[in-house]
Amino acid sequence: MSRWNENLLKHNRSQRRRLKTVLGKSMAVMLAVAMVFNIPTVSLAANKTHTTLAPAELELSNAALSKTAAEEGMVLLENKNNALPLAKGSSVALFGGGTYATIKGGTGSGDVNQRYAVSVYDGLRAVYKISSEAWMQNYIRNFEAGKAANTSNDYVTVVRGSFGGSNVYLPKDVLLTAEDMAAAKADGTTTAIYTISIVSGEGADRNIAKGDYYLTDIQRANIELMAASFDKSVVILNVGGIVDTKFFDEISGLDGLFLMSQAGMEGGNALARIFTGEVSPSGKLTDTWAENYSDYPASQTIGNNDGDGLNESYSEGIFVGYRYFDTFGIAPAYEFGYGLSYTSFDIKALSITADYNKVTLKAKVTNTGKTYSGKEVVQVYFSAPEGSIEKPYQELAAYAKTDILAPGESQELTVSYNTTEMSSYNTARAAYVMEAGDYIVRVGNSSRNTHVAGVLNVARDILTEQLSSQFVTALAEKSNYGILPYTYEGERTEINAAPRIYLDFTGFMAPYNASRYDNEEVTTYLNSVSGSAVSVSGGAITVTGAAITGTIITVNPVPEGTTLYDVYAGKVTVEEFVASLNATQLANILNGKSGQIGTTTSTGALENSVNGAAGETTGLYYDDLGIPNMVLADGPAGVRITQKNALGVDSYYYQFCTAWPIGTALAQTWNDELIHQVGTAIGREMVEYGVTLWLAPGMNIHRDPLCGRNFEYYSEDPFLTGSIGTVTTLGLQSNPGVGVTIKHYAGNNQETNRNTVNNTVSERAFREIYLKGFEMVVKGAQPMSVMTSYNKNNGIYAITDYNMVTDLLRGEWGFDGMVMSDWGAGGRADVHEIFHAGNDIVMSGSTQTRIVNSLSGNPSRAANYTDSIASLGDVQKCAIQILKTIMASSQFAKQYSSRGVVALPYSGKYNNLVQYTAVSKANVQAPVVTTEPSNPSNPGNPSTPGIPGTPGTPSTTPTPAPVTPTPAPTPTEKPAITAAASSKKVKVNASDIADTDNSTVLKILKAGQKGSVVTVSGTVTVAGKVTVKATVANATAGQLVYIYKVNEKTKKLETITGGYSQKVNDEKIVTYGVAAKGTYIILTSPAAPNQITALKNQVTVKASSTTVAVGKTATMKVTLPPHLQKVSDLSAATPSKAVGNVTITHKSSNAKVASVNANGKITAKKKGKVTITTTIKLYNGTERVVRTKLTVK
Repeated sequence: MSRWNENLLKHNRSQRRRLKTVLGKSMAVMLAVAMVFNIPTVSLAANKTHTTLAPAELELSNAALSKTAAEEGMVLLENKNNALPLAKGSSVALFGGGTYATIKGGTGSGDVNQRYAVSVYDGLRAVYKISSEAWMQNYIRNFEAGKAANTSNDYVTVVRGSFGGSNVYLPKDVLLTAEDMAAAKADGTTTAIYTISIVSGEGADRNIAKGDYYLTDIQRANIELMAASFDKSVVILNVGGIVDTKFFDEISGLDGLFLMSQAGMEGGNALARIFTGEVSPSGKLTDTWAENYSDYPASQTIGNNDGDGLNESYSEGIFVGYRYFDTFGIAPAYEFGYGLSYTSFDIKALSITADYNKVTLKAKVTNTGKTYSGKEVVQVYFSAPEGSIEKPYQELAAYAKTDILAPGESQELTVSYNTTEMSSYNTARAAYVMEAGDYIVRVGNSSRNTHVAGVLNVARDILTEQLSSQFVTALAEKSNYGILPYTYEGERTEINAAPRIYLDFTGFMAPYNASRYDNEEVTTYLNSVSGSAVSVSGGAITVTGAAITGTIITVNPVPEGTTLYDVYAGKVTVEEFVASLNATQLANILNGKSGQIGTTTSTGALENSVNGAAGETTGLYYDDLGIPNMVLADGPAGVRITQKNALGVDSYYYQFCTAWPIGTALAQTWNDELIHQVGTAIGREMVEYGVTLWLAPGMNIHRDPLCGRNFEYYSEDPFLTGSIGTVTTLGLQSNPGVGVTIKHYAGNNQETNRNTVNNTVSERAFREIYLKGFEMVVKGAQPMSVMTSYNKNNGIYAITDYNMVTDLLRGEWGFDGMVMSDWGAGGRADVHEIFHAGNDIVMSGSTQTRIVNSLSGNPSRAANYTDSIASLGDVQKCAIQILKTIMASSQFAKQYSSRGVVALPYSGKYNNLVQYTAVSKANVQAPVVTTEPSNPSNPGNPSTPGIPGTPGTPSTTPTPAPVTPTPAPTPTEKPAITAAASSKKVKVNASDIADTDNSTVLKILKAGQKGSVVTVSGTVTVAGKVTVKATVANATAGQLVYIYKVNEKTKKLETITGGYSQKVNDEKIVTYGVAAKGTYIILTSPAAPNQITALKNQVTVKASSTTVAVGKTATMKVTLPPHLQKVSDLSAATPSKAVGNVTITHKSSNAKVASVNANGKITAKKKGKVTITTTIKLYNGTERVVRTKLTVK
């Protein structure tokens, strides 16, 4: 879960870094387009109203954030001879096909249809002179020729699109020549860069072969030639997973090795900022990079490596990743958590405290370099004592990333984690236990560069959580008995000298969390009974008596015309509503719309659909039952929907979404706050385009490098996976009515035979490794949905695994959302087992008829399934979960906005979320003493004496704790907050939000929101134009800030005249127009949707006449309050098209009866009835839809 101030659990936190002053070249082009067309860079409208190619503000700000995430997720692996950074404007030679055809992310459902992607070539040629331009242009010409012909050649490999994706054009490397080298060196260039690009994707695993895990012969020959020809040579790894890196030591003359990863649409620009030294690399590996592939414990069996692709035994047990390498004493090429910087850091443990609730460590991080600023990651590990349960050498417990530290600056970080997280699962006792002995707490900046900060002693075995057994397996697992683990010189001395704390568990009560659903009872809801059969009201289909099982509860019948809104409003219960549904209705609700029984004709349901989305729930009952369809879009590299869509003849609308760095690269930031911002930004896109559920994040573990979808997943470590997944979920679900779908639950750790492979996994390995991340996200963020995987676990398909889906997910962890299948998984499992297990909805559908047959006593049979009679109670149980999710959705709020339904942030409704760790950061302290780098000849690559096998990592200094903390620096005086108005009749004053005593402002604002409060008094006329200039507290020069007017009556914020966002100048002053006196708030990040007045309370819509004669006209009048009108045109009574922050559209249900233009003018054409739909939408996706019925006579 979130590891900064726990207030973030209770309050939405908007993106803090907005559009930056300095934009990449592609971003500048987008801004230029917006300026040429004079189009404001705010969001135009939801769904089908982006009808120009001009970029909206959301697209721009998300691209800027994507670049920041890419910068922090790239990892510097080697930097000999100060090869990097390379000064801006230098001459450099670029080689390798991946330099031009850089891969932004993996293939399959994890792809994104973004507007553009910045390649290595694009990024570097914007900051360097390219001496190999002739070679590059020849490569580009031949690559594009093959791409245009859609045919592979010597420069490009065409991979046909799969899983709904477009064709992929992959670079091939061509053999370099001595002439190429000579031409690139002719101007005196001394540095060359070579990009290696390797793709992976859904549906297939990677190979231990050249061109995948290993270099091709051509790549190796090219790199050898380059290294021999230039003074300095750098290799960029544009890869989605681990590759062999032995070539770096084997090829003489290589200086730099840089893991770019696959960094999304802004990857090239991010790379350029790092290579020029504008940004120091701060990414850390989330996996162990082995010296040899055979060092990985699953390397002999994964996929078809053992000749059996249908069965996979997880015989390594809990020893996955660094847990294996450290415990079994195997030296990696690059350890978990490793990553270099251009500067050096010193980490000192200042103090450690602990009780049975929390372990708290305070550490001081100092930038000890001379030249470069940077960030460092503090990593905290623990080593549990050996007992009756085997333990790994160490496990990650917590982490925190510093702010940017200039040379000599330091920052104190306080990191805490739950003491009981050091427990191990005891299979015999079906419980988590802290065994007696010493628990060693370590702190450092990688798994093999730590020092002991303290020793915690537990006097006796402590049961910390009682559960119940859920898996029965017979599996011989790897044992560390008699194996010497990794150690380092002085480790024993550090342990003996470390502060020792004796944990007192007096008063500790272990929770009893065994599933309350272990007995697998079924409850059926009935509202009428006839003999041995139940005639479900509302339809002719009779449910066989054999389907009526378990506990029967008789509920009241619902009145005719009851809709889902009546459930929401509390007029009927959801059980009563479900009991009124017939078998066909239930079957359709329990499936995506594919294969539905019936045809969607509802205008509302059709308008909800999003072109290019992965699927949606049924829209058949939009009108009669009031059940809107929810839209589901693929992830996890962004929202995948179709970019260009036909709106009419020669008319299009656009859905430009952000391509973010791949999941692994996001995790490599080790920056929870940044990833929270990314999640928030993705959620804003979903609101913008009408998507309810994002089919991400991917939570599976990197068990082995060959898994084809590792790029979608975060790490080999379950804690890091759970932490990144949690903050992503909290960020995304801080937006109203949208949610994540964590996947693939569980054991989807290979793509080979993924539909049928059977994993044999022990209960301990499942709980501690493969399920832990899912558990953390459920307990820490309550995801809206969970997706089950295709595979079998211990002989049972995940979609039909009751123990996994109901006992663990709901019974132990308290999951409250909807469970869905992966696409098409329903065709390989029995429907009665699917819904008994608690897999609520089958995506993308196609089991509807089978459900009806099963409930009516005529179960279906086929080669892949043998259905039995399903329990009506099981089907109802799943329908209830689906309907509860729909009622929390943005689509439900949209359908019932006229009745006051407002979508809320999904995670925000839970007040029992678990906080696994917490982090607090002190202010950055100015330098006291500047120390020399530990290796002055190579400041970007300091050495760490005494740590075997880890050259090039910054030092971590052990310090006995507790230590008296360094006194806090004397607070600096706050900058003055000023305000002025253009009119002498107007008075204004301003203050820092932190200093305000305005009770209304304090009621509206949340913890962490920053900016200024401005009061405007005097004479302000609506028709006048009054300009206010105000200082914005905590803003930076050129930053976008967000301006709102306080509504004293509603205690909400309202967007203001002339646009809600403006840039501050170099003096941090913003200028904006006002149309009314009152209190204004200027924020450094956007207000949360629940802080802003609902649109329906601000805007009125009315037709000048609802009866119009043929040939006559009428007008749809939309009345906006002053704060939503343009300053320059406040007198407009009937605004047309876009006004200020509002977009207004009108649409006729039958243009042959009456048409309506963009200004709301209605022209009656022939007799009949028609509905005019008026949509008013704010910048943040909030919209009001008003339907007015007209009669033409």
